[in-house]
Amino acid sequence: MQFSLSVASNISWWKGIKIFDKTGNMVALISTQDNDRGPNSSRKMPLGDFGDQIRLEIWKAKGAGIHWNLDTVWVNLSECSGKNTLFYWVND
Repeated sequence: MQFSLSVASNISWWKGIKIFDKTGNMVALISTQDNDRGPNSSRKMPLGDFGDQIRLEIWKAKGAGIHWNLDTVWVNLSECSGKNTLFYWVND
């Protein structure tokens, strides 16, 4: 299983997605910044590292370059099994 992030052409500041395993440890951070539109991908991760749902945190840079957690989403493991799940950031 793998996750990727890409952003629309009008996105310029840092954007990121943090991925957490079943014990709550962050196991990957995928991000883009400035002219890097992606897709940028996590390493391939074994399904056994996760429970039935995968916790993802959606982050972005705001003023002074400070990174803010915008939201936490949960994705069903069964929807990602054996796939590279792409997140596409459309607008700021």
